[in-house]
Order: sequence, then structure tokens, then C-alpha cells
Amino acid sequence: MLVSDYFDTTDIYKISKPWRYAAEVDYRIEPVSVSEKRFLTDDGSPLIAIVKQEGVEIMA
Repeated sequence: MLVSDYFDTTDIYKISKPWRYAAEVDYRIEPVSVSEKRFLTDDGSPLIAIVKQEGVEIMA
């Protein structure tokens, strides 16, 4: 899961950018892009809950 304010948009170019990079590396990678605001406030997504519990933060 990619968490960034960069994804707090409806711009399809920005949202699909991780998919293009993933396809170049390995077509089996399915990146999930989430805005930081949604990541911090969304309590209904099981995927976000798992990432909050078990994820590893990598700062670039």
C-alpha cells in the first residue's frame, strides 16, 4: 500500500502512476494507492486495518 498526500486527488494520471511502474517490474504487483487523510481516518477498510497493524513504514 502506498500512502501519500499525492494520491488525494481525482486525477487518474496520478492515481494510475504506481500501476505503470509495477507493470515494468512485475505484472503480478498490485499497488494500492491511498491518501494519508484516508489512511488515518478510514475505519471501514479491512485492508487499511491490516496495513496499520502489520505494515512496515518505508520513508523515501
